[in-house]
Amino acid sequence: MPGTLVGVRVMMVILGAGGLLLAVLTGLLADPQTTDGQREAAFLEHGVENATGWSEALFWIAVATGAYAVLALGLAAVMGRRTPVVWWLLAAFHGAMTLWWLWVLVDSPGVSFLPLALSAAMLGLVLMQPSRTYYRNLH
Repeated sequence: MPGTLVGVRVMMVILGAGGLLLAVLTGLLADPQTTDGQREAAFLEHGVENATGWSEALFWIAVATGAYAVLALGLAAVMGRRTPVVWWLLAAFHGAMTLWWLWVLVDSPGVSFLPLALSAAMLGLVLMQPSRTYYRNLH
């Protein structure tokens, strides 16, 4: 496997594992048994004010983060299979994530640029010649 794909695979495993951890922690904050006072205290500890009523939003954030993590880890696991379908799945996944983070950044200017940069970097690595050759030239 070329270095471009090794880099993508490493980033996907790290981001997938981190995403699973973040999804679990966000899910704990979204727990309906957590009182608004406890949630407010947890948010105030990190400088976020007015955190009441966030339970449903946090639940969906946890679901989306968990879905991303599972997809990233699943794709990282099948990257070694040298078929054009795997390359297309990688390109579509990272392209969709790059567009998603671009939309989030435009819609919410206070959001970090880092997720967009990571998604765009992984997309660029998947689209590079060594990556395309690895999945298409199966001779």
